[in-house]
Amino acid sequence: MHENVRLLDLGWHQELAAAFAELQNDPTFLPARVTAASREHYRLLAAPPGATALTELDGEPSGRLRYRAESSADLPAVGDWVVAQAFPGESLAIVHHLLPRQGRLARRQAGGAAEVQILGANVDTILVLTSLNRDLNPKRLHRYLGLARQGGCRPAVVLSKADLVPEKETREKLHRGVRSGLGLPAAAESLEAAEDRVPIHLLSATTGEGLEALAPYLVRGETVALVGSSGVGKSTLANALLGTEHQATREIRAGDDRGRHGTTHRELLPLGEPPGRGGWLMDTPGLRELGLWTGDGDEDSLDGIFGDIAALAQSCRYADCRHDGEPGCTVAMALAEGRLGPERLESLRKLQREEEYLETRQAGAAAMAERRRKVAAVHRQARAFSRAKRRW
Repeated sequence: MHENVRLLDLGWHQELAAAFAELQNDPTFLPARVTAASREHYRLLAAPPGATALTELDGEPSGRLRYRAESSADLPAVGDWVVAQAFPGESLAIVHHLLPRQGRLARRQAGGAAEVQILGANVDTILVLTSLNRDLNPKRLHRYLGLARQGGCRPAVVLSKADLVPEKETREKLHRGVRSGLGLPAAAESLEAAEDRVPIHLLSATTGEGLEALAPYLVRGETVALVGSSGVGKSTLANALLGTEHQATREIRAGDDRGRHGTTHRELLPLGEPPGRGGWLMDTPGLRELGLWTGDGDEDSLDGIFGDIAALAQSCRYADCRHDGEPGCTVAMALAEGRLGPERLESLRKLQREEEYLETRQAGAAAMAERRRKVAAVHRQARAFSRAKRRW
């Protein structure tokens, strides 16, 4: 039992309560949150009737939930709220319904499939980690920030492993670009200028330097997800926030500063005392493929990531300006004057090409599904006619 933890501490709110009330048609149904998932087996935290604390259950989807799921995205993921049916004296629960998600971490299915993969659900804030060594990659950060904005989550960037950067070099560069009283190394100055609406925090989870800046994200009832490539220090930061060695950590490779996987699965972990009063932490493995998902019609997602370019484009002479040599292009002027870096515009164009490709794939998949539906309908009608003919 998780003593003194209530549904509100777990992130329960009025919208979820209203959705649960509409679906609850059995007195044994109760709300639960998925804290870990492995294929179609879930670890749940639930509040049995009359209980003053949450209890842990092993969950499996009902046959109806499986049948209605058109893809894996329609099945519970870590962080999801579900309607479960628990049985007295048993630790097993049947998951009957998936409650509406608010804030999700999702990507295009690895391997290029035109499907969405839900990495985490009901996430309030996504902390995007990157280390200050040679792994620092602003283009990769743009992708992570895109995932956060597309999922309706608040993004923040965490520059980790400050203790590994040579002190003299770091201290000389820390004050070259300062925003909100926070010093940034030179390697992140372009990111600072571009992502003017994203908080950027510098810290070392090993020494504890800068950890206090994350306190506003770690509050009761809210969920924070840690994302980043392998070796940027997610497990070390998770252990520092949890106050325990919950996740195994591994050294980065000396030859290229590239990381090795420490976290091997996603799970929801309680922060603070009593557990959950400091919010919930979702630790995730490093992602080797990071394709944006545009299947929900979020046309403004890239404008959110590249707000500086979107602002410049508003003054272009032509509304459909491609920023590729057209007269009166303010983006081209900013490039010529050095106010905009060419690598940033190229990052935008690359993501736009990915979106266009994915939209084509999705349109083709939708057309194929519609053709299959029509063919199946014709076959059903033919079988019905054949049965009727035999009766005649």
